[in-house]
Amino acid sequence: NKFGIHILEPTDLPKAKELIQFSSASTTFYGGASGLSWAWDFGDSTATSTQNPSHSYSTPGTYLVKLGVCDSSSYCCLDAKARQKSVQISLPFPEWKEISPF
Repeated sequence: NKFGIHILEPTDLPKAKELIQFSSASTTFYGGASGLSWAWDFGDSTATSTQNPSHSYSTPGTYLVKLGVCDSSSYCCLDAKARQKSVQISLPFPEWKEISPF
């Protein structure tokens, strides 16, 4: 059973408003059960049931991402330390505007 949270992109410190690609390594459960379902909690009051979601954070900070996975037999792995990952989000890059000379 492979179970964990992986951040695929970006490879450096993510910025606010930047799209982050998350991935679950979950493929099978004990005994080879199939029919997996996913429950992601991004730590900012948003969630999804997609296996490998993308998500962006609107403000800088540290967020605790949680992943729960259930199989077709209703066997679930939820809220264990190995299924949590802190994500640090830094300030976004400044938006540059061209101005006319004085």
